[in-house]
Amino acid sequence: MTHDAPHDPRRPDLGSGEKSEPSSTIGAAPEQAEPSEPPILDQVFDGDSLYALRSAVEAHAVAAGMPQGRAEDAVICVHELATNAIRHGAGTGRARVWHLSGRLRCQVDDEGAPSAASPPSDGDPTDRWPYQRGHGLWLIRCAADAVSLRSDRTGTHVVLTFALPEPGPRPPFRLTTRAVRDGTPAGRPRLILTATGDFDRKAGAELLGTATDLMADSRAELILDLRAVAYWDTAGIAALSGLQHRVEQDPAARLTVVLGESSLRECLRHAGLADRLLLVADLGDLGDSADQDGADHAGGPAEPPEDTGPAR
Repeated sequence: MTHDAPHDPRRPDLGSGEKSEPSSTIGAAPEQAEPSEPPILDQVFDGDSLYALRSAVEAHAVAAGMPQGRAEDAVICVHELATNAIRHGAGTGRARVWHLSGRLRCQVDDEGAPSAASPPSDGDPTDRWPYQRGHGLWLIRCAADAVSLRSDRTGTHVVLTFALPEPGPRPPFRLTTRAVRDGTPAGRPRLILTATGDFDRKAGAELLGTATDLMADSRAELILDLRAVAYWDTAGIAALSGLQHRVEQDPAARLTVVLGESSLRECLRHAGLADRLLLVADLGDLGDSADQDGADHAGGPAEPPEDTGPAR
């Protein structure tokens, strides 16, 4: 088990002539070595100590500056990896967490060779562990910013990376709406809903309720601008999935999501939402009217035609 934005862990006890099986990576290119500094958490686990592991990971993630909702994501990911090590590996494992510059690195390793009941990993290293939508590795690939997984004769090794927010006070979540007056297709109004701050469980619920009300009341095409979202967790993503589900239930509804270069795009892809949502990088991709009347997060709106203020 191994997942990491910039890391691909290398087991220190592997012989130089021993070949490892193929690796599987998402997110940024993994680092080729474990950090030289000591981890902030180094814990051996088995089936009787998962509760202690969950508590320790959450405490260290929060202490490193991770918002509560994102810390819960890290706990879920490490728990899933540890459970896989117990069920499909040797029955025990080792979890380590590093607080690095701008990120939290979590690594989970099997302690020993896989059990005889585990199938050999001849090709895809994820073959040793189940990979099903809604379970285990699928959840991890949706939640972590980067993942690196490698299987070899000693077991399976996974590194996860989670970006940490900038230190300091967290910006409050805020939704604002403005209407685009001119140039909309077939005379249909466009409403641009801009989100700023952390996109967590509370923010997701607010967004879901606000966007649903706006679409129902105005029959407008809704443009959801998430470029200024400072931080997100999977509870916010779940709200976005719920919003898209409502759009799909209403033939007249239309939703476009503006993401920029956000890491949300990778998360949405692994969650299966990228193919369902209409995603664009910038307001300019929507046509001249949205680009002209909408706000540009780099420079701000020149003269917004209408500003309805806070959405809720």
